[in-house]
Amino acid sequence: MVGGGYTGTTAAKELDGLCDVTLITPNDQLEHKWAYMRASVVPGWEKVTRVPLDKLLKRGKIIQGSVTAVSDGSVTLASGEVLTADSIILAHGYGTANLPGGTPTTTTDSASFMAYLKEKQKAVGAAETILIAGGGPVGVELAGEIIAQYPNKSVKLVHSRSTLLSNSQPPMSEKMITKLTSAMQEMGVEVILNAKVTNLPSPAGGDGFVHGKQSYSLSNGTTIDADLAVVCIGGEKQESNIVASVDKDNRVKVLKTLQVEGMPTVFCVGDANNVNETKLGYYGQMQAAVAVKNIQKLAQDKQLAEYKPSGGETEFGTMFIPLGPKRGVGGAGKNVMGDFLVSKIKGKGLFKNKVFGGVNAVPPAVP
Repeated sequence: MVGGGYTGTTAAKELDGLCDVTLITPNDQLEHKWAYMRASVVPGWEKVTRVPLDKLLKRGKIIQGSVTAVSDGSVTLASGEVLTADSIILAHGYGTANLPGGTPTTTTDSASFMAYLKEKQKAVGAAETILIAGGGPVGVELAGEIIAQYPNKSVKLVHSRSTLLSNSQPPMSEKMITKLTSAMQEMGVEVILNAKVTNLPSPAGGDGFVHGKQSYSLSNGTTIDADLAVVCIGGEKQESNIVASVDKDNRVKVLKTLQVEGMPTVFCVGDANNVNETKLGYYGQMQAAVAVKNIQKLAQDKQLAEYKPSGGETEFGTMFIPLGPKRGVGGAGKNVMGDFLVSKIKGKGLFKNKVFGGVNAVPPAVP
């Protein structure tokens, strides 16, 4: 198993009782990225962003390290060591995203990352006017977390498209996006669509926070003076991959069975593969379940199962967007959910108990 995120740990735990499992991950703990937005704002929540993995496997083992190459039946580590296996699952992720959506490259361990988040919490608390560039899930959730914690702050979200969540695949329903936009405006977030920030600095080291009062120019001819800006626009694409079978964007090519093309005993799940769906941890875990099932079927010489992207939904996607712990909007196909259900499903705890419990760890108490 290559990768110790949501998808990799899910697969490793399922396989632990069935075969000898070795999990290879570059991190000392699981990165609970679903909590990053709140942890960038609310003191105490930084403790939720790192999940210990020492009790994940009862039979298997964990190696902290990086993988440089994978072939049918073997994995090569950065140290030069080669590990052999009957089956391999790749869940090594794709590219990098800027904080608050991803982990800065300057933080090398869990302790330094949590200290980093405490500095961001102070910066958010001290700022009177905050500009958020990007109206995808990260930017929208961050805006909601800031307003929920600091109702009197001025938060302005700028998005280059005509609607929020514009890159979802399949798209979110128009009804869900309309409800989300209205909810944000009701909370006090100024949503500015069809505009780009033209003089936004490039994030350094994966840190999307731009500190210090500055005047930002928008493509619609207006300007925004902000004490703090946060870049929530994409990240860096994968420069290379650990297998040869990749598409033009360096995503791993997989069959419907999630086997890597040309490598029948190697599966790839989650962000790293080229399955055409929004890259969410939720979908990654669904892929992990199919890969685990297919490893068993492969050993039994049975026909492998096929993965249905986005749970088989082709018209509209599934997404839950908390706007702080008590408010939020969700969509599941044509169904749209409001504050109560989104708070209960995700917003209140950000899946804290599920993620910690999923790796046999004890979740910390938070405000």
